[in-house]
Amino acid sequence: MSSFARRLGFENLELRRLLAAVDIPDDLSGQVGAEVATPVNIDNAAGVRGAEIRIAYDPDIFTLAADDIVAGTSWQSASDTQVVANVDAQAGTVVIFISSSSALPTGAGSLAILGFRIRPAVAPDTESAIDLVEVRLNEGTIPVNPAPIAGPDPTDGSIVATEQDPGQADRIAGTVFADTDSNNSPGELEGIPGVVITLINVATNATRTTTTGDNGQFEFLDVAAGNYRIVQTQPQAYIDGGSNDLTVTLAVGQNLANQNFREIGLRAAYVYNRLAITSTLPVGSAAWIATLRTINGDATAVASSAVADDAEVASTQAFSGGGDSAVQPNVQSTPQANSVLASTEPVLLPSGSLDPIISPQFAPLGQTQAKDDEDKQLPVDDAMTQTGLW
Repeated sequence: MSSFARRLGFENLELRRLLAAVDIPDDLSGQVGAEVATPVNIDNAAGVRGAEIRIAYDPDIFTLAADDIVAGTSWQSASDTQVVANVDAQAGTVVIFISSSSALPTGAGSLAILGFRIRPAVAPDTESAIDLVEVRLNEGTIPVNPAPIAGPDPTDGSIVATEQDPGQADRIAGTVFADTDSNNSPGELEGIPGVVITLINVATNATRTTTTGDNGQFEFLDVAAGNYRIVQTQPQAYIDGGSNDLTVTLAVGQNLANQNFREIGLRAAYVYNRLAITSTLPVGSAAWIATLRTINGDATAVASSAVADDAEVASTQAFSGGGDSAVQPNVQSTPQANSVLASTEPVLLPSGSLDPIISPQFAPLGQTQAKDDEDKQLPVDDAMTQTGLW
């Protein structure tokens, strides 16, 4: 009787990967003339280091620029994400390359977010497909199922143009927000109140000024058609997250919404303890918003004091003639060192119990510290700050 022997084989499970499903939502909508944030979603980004995404759209319906394309929420944990986007505005095609040096964790999210703007001449109720043509993950080593193809298939998205509110014609509006979930879009509780916004007519240099409301939103009504600059006065308590100067063109009867300004989160010096107490919570309450306004005022006061101190030092140096006896710059004049807040307001390093109001990258930092404790005072330098609230 003959016998058979089977040799056991060993497989490296790290080389195996379940299928990933990638698609674009098919229920998106936006007003004529508005920008529609369009995510390319993935059901499980585990192990992804790079993605190549090809999309086609109708250029007669939408406008899109390379600057309107950003990394999606799945890349939040990566510190070195790179995005390269090539847009052919005439053909209506876009190729996106996104990569990072570290593999993404398990979980659903978005690979990319595209800001399609609906052209002002598009008729309301017009529906147009966003064709997901191809997706390659890790140069094709992670299979995508169903595989997107050119033309209609279940992975494609869709955007419906809605009628513009008659009361919102000749309008420019937007939101100043702390992008604590890193999705490049203002969330319901991410608005920053009390930020000064200036609208400048490029042709006449005429200006109009307003401030953001409790929800971080601003608007200019009855705006004549023309070219404009929208300028944000940077809120000093927040880490700058993008441009403070936008250039737009408003057509007759148009509503230019979503002219947004993105901040990253509060600087370490302004994460006040009172943000975590019961009388201030929940996030978005009247007490919470009042505290944010107080923080804005404190930060502006510190910045103004720093400018005044530096001007005084410069004047003293000029009077001294610049010789060896000249007064040296006042190192206490910077916001990092000059703190009118230090003796009055403790700063919060949140624990895990505050996760609902603290962005994930800040949560592990530790416990509460007092700002008036010189030995434990938080660093305020932007490079050392990870303090996204909300």
